[in-house]
Amino acid sequence: MASMAMTNFSCPIEKIVLKAAASNHLPPVLLVHGAWHAAWCWEKFALALNQKGHEVHYFSLPGHGASSLYKRRLNDYSLSDYVDFLSDRIDEIKPTPVVIGHSMGGALLRIYLQKKTLPAAIFIASIPERGTLSLIARIAVRFPLALLKAMLLFRSEVIVETAERARALFYSPDNPIDYVAAQKRLGPESMRILLPLMYWRSFKNIIAGTPVYVIAGEKDRITSVSEQRALAKNLAAEFSVVEGQAHCMMLEPKYTSVVNLVDRWIRHRRMSQAPNT
Repeated sequence: MASMAMTNFSCPIEKIVLKAAASNHLPPVLLVHGAWHAAWCWEKFALALNQKGHEVHYFSLPGHGASSLYKRRLNDYSLSDYVDFLSDRIDEIKPTPVVIGHSMGGALLRIYLQKKTLPAAIFIASIPERGTLSLIARIAVRFPLALLKAMLLFRSEVIVETAERARALFYSPDNPIDYVAAQKRLGPESMRILLPLMYWRSFKNIIAGTPVYVIAGEKDRITSVSEQRALAKNLAAEFSVVEGQAHCMMLEPKYTSVVNLVDRWIRHRRMSQAPNT
């Protein structure tokens, strides 16, 4: 069920809730999208997870998808604004959800966990331990003029303004997705968000108490398996790699493999926490 709702920030936001078909003891799941994307990127993934019995929530950040801005420009949003926005979404859901963050959404989740705990947290192709400097270096090698233009204009969307660049960054070569249509759904991202993520000191240790799982794509060109393994080590997390898959794993051919990993891990966590009878 999709809805437009007012928030503590006094702006209508795009929120989608897929209720579980039957009552169960599984916690709800909240999905957090990454840079340039919006709620739309989770549609297939959310439905597949819901069909396995999970209540699923997902949303668009301010100025993304159908969510409005509560500041004048997207570039006025800071990292703390996005984390506060995520915190409000978590607080709305009862009981407290398991949160899954993709890419930049993983960075927001990481910063949230520096002060609060969750029943569980899952990072899918997240911003790595040392930030996005490695990503900037990769873009500089492959698309130097696009990166220079984005920096000079202070407009991050320049990096993904062509279907060819979006395909090269986000998808595996055998992905049958309509790259042109998918690129048209991408939107701008706040440079005030992306620039601090280049700096590894944005990330501190999370507080104890939240079980963590990190999932990497073998063919990811935004981050790498080794970077994701280092993230998992730092977070004391369980770790999996999905063979052949690139950055946007919720839109990749094996997205159901990621759903299966998430479903099994959440169920295992619930079983391991259940009291003996």
